[in-house]
Amino acid sequence: MVSYSTIRLLPVILCNIPSVFDFVILNCQSSVTGIFNEDTKLPCTLNSDSSINSAHIELWKKENDGKEKIVFNFTKNVSEVQGRIKLLHPGSQDISLVIQNTQVSDNGTYQYFLETAIGHRLHEIKLNVKAPYSLPKMALLQNITRRIRSADLICETTGYPLAQIHWFVYEKRNLTARAKTHSVLTPEGLFSVTSTLHIEAMENALEGNYTCAVFNFKKNDIEVRNQFPIPIIDTPTTNRQSERKKSKILTAVFVIVGALATGIIILAIHRFRKTIYSAVRRESEMPMILHE
Repeated sequence: MVSYSTIRLLPVILCNIPSVFDFVILNCQSSVTGIFNEDTKLPCTLNSDSSINSAHIELWKKENDGKEKIVFNFTKNVSEVQGRIKLLHPGSQDISLVIQNTQVSDNGTYQYFLETAIGHRLHEIKLNVKAPYSLPKMALLQNITRRIRSADLICETTGYPLAQIHWFVYEKRNLTARAKTHSVLTPEGLFSVTSTLHIEAMENALEGNYTCAVFNFKKNDIEVRNQFPIPIIDTPTTNRQSERKKSKILTAVFVIVGALATGIIILAIHRFRKTIYSAVRRESEMPMILHE
């Protein structure tokens, strides 16, 4: 006689029976990297094509709240393209799925479920979406006085996931600790990162090749970099022009004053010589008057 407990366990036993005689071997890549705005392949293969025509394929995605959402559901006589996801080679042992035009929102964990006439399998796939950071755009804002020069070097780049900006001068001295960096999300879900490096130095100490580098945490290496050379600038262009103008005015004044002084000296010498000549002439005429 069958006991009540045996009857209660019957559904569980029946569910586990297929796994005992399950000859399906599903091979999927556990971790996949997808590039933003490009197609991403989720590689999966089946060990035999004997039951491929009756295969049922489902793809579930884990949401942030922990729940799972079905994003692809394929059976016989159903389209192999659903939204941006498609079955790459219908009717073959290659049962890979492709996510077209990969977006940041596709990042996450997926459950690939396969059911055939001879068994079923479930495989977890982790998709890491990456958007390579753009070549940093750099700009210089500087304030120059007679003795002290200060400048703000601005570096901006966009990508995913969040990266860190490192600063170097001559690619040797690290100035990262002196920079202020912030990021905002773009409508596409990318990170727009802006870093500002403030530099203040005496006279020409600012000149040099400054490097803005995007640091990749996972690779522990620099992903992309750009350089901005700061030339030697003693004074602003407007000040140089003003000083040149003053120099020209002073030169003209000195020339005029010199010419006037020269003229006065020449006139004085002429009058002095004329006076001496008159005196000498008077003295030479006096004995002739007395003799008469």
